[in-house]
Amino acid sequence: LLAEDNEINRQFSIELLSNAGMHVDFAVDGKEAVERVLGNQSKPYDIVLMDIQMPNMDGYEATRIIRANPDLQKLPIIAMTAHALAEERQKSLDAGMDEHLSKPIEAKLLLETLARFSGRCVKIETAADMNDPELGVSETPHEIDIRAAFGRLGENVSLYRELFDQSQKSIPHQWRAFTEAIERDDRKQAKHIIHQLKSTAGTIGLVSLQKWAQQAECALNDRLPVTPSMIAQMKALITRFTKARLEVG
Repeated sequence: LLAEDNEINRQFSIELLSNAGMHVDFAVDGKEAVERVLGNQSKPYDIVLMDIQMPNMDGYEATRIIRANPDLQKLPIIAMTAHALAEERQKSLDAGMDEHLSKPIEAKLLLETLARFSGRCVKIETAADMNDPELGVSETPHEIDIRAAFGRLGENVSLYRELFDQSQKSIPHQWRAFTEAIERDDRKQAKHIIHQLKSTAGTIGLVSLQKWAQQAECALNDRLPVTPSMIAQMKALITRFTKARLEVG
């Protein structure tokens, strides 16, 4: 079971796991994840991949509810989160999770972790579907670490192209929702959306946007203002990204 509310990360994970020979169910928030786990005990899941920051119910609470069931004490639950600090890892373990993987997720590490905790044979190889492809991107060559993102995706050219195209649609949508939340001073919603945007940017290698989104998220967490400079920097990066074109040769 994959519990993930970010569409880009969900798409990446489902395709990666399906290509490795797994059957994947998904939930878009912690509440749905709990319902699926508790409702499928006659045919239990082998493993749960649990995002942390989700609407309606976060991954910590979802895990605690699952662990409260005596029959689910040994169900492997793996945290997948953009929170990479040691204290965040410990918080995941304290909630009852078995492992903590930081986003952006690396395909090989995820598959190795699934094999280790599920006790099942997992196809680990993630060879490229093109021979030594030349990857490039127009307009924003210094703002996208395309090679690193490509490597994390198991060197799957078609998947990276799909996620790149989808991100050009989803990131502007996330940005509009974020700025609207800031304008109406809805800090809770703004924090949720900027976390989503940061995660999407990290998955496809938009390193500059990821860093600025991280700064904005930290400001919101610390009850500080999101400055005009942060807004301007992110807006400029997003505008250039929407004009970029992926080049594969």
